[in-house]
Amino acid sequence: AAVTSFDPLRIYLFDEGLTRFATEKYKKGASNITNRFMHLTNYSVNKKSQNFDKNTDADVDDTGSKWSLSALRRYFLANNMPWEKVWDGIQDILIKTVISIEAIVNSKIAMFVKYRNSCYELYGFDVLIDSNYTLHLLEINIVPSLHTTS
Repeated sequence: AAVTSFDPLRIYLFDEGLTRFATEKYKKGASNITNRFMHLTNYSVNKKSQNFDKNTDADVDDTGSKWSLSALRRYFLANNMPWEKVWDGIQDILIKTVISIEAIVNSKIAMFVKYRNSCYELYGFDVLIDSNYTLHLLEINIVPSLHTTS
């Protein structure tokens, strides 16, 4: 998401992004607690898994351990899964999160920024979708990775 103004609040959400998948299917139990390939989707972790499936063709964005967001959307729609609910929920998380920092950012802008329209911020939101299509905000990156190898 790009926030180009906090007063008035102006948020732009790009409808494309990355989806990452853990390379091990989740299984409950204390014996699995240390299995990073089951609990994390980070590229830096999963690229070391024997189950990591690297996509080598940029034109085929729905294979491997990392898909485009549009590929995930197509998959949801083709399999009668609630894409609109998920996408609306992602937007809701994004908006509420930015609103939660609006006051403090505006106070800092008033103190340190001469022209309020001269600053912006790019945020990367990591959201987990569970098997019930419930969304969980994992983290927000203020310096999201924009290169293709991550």
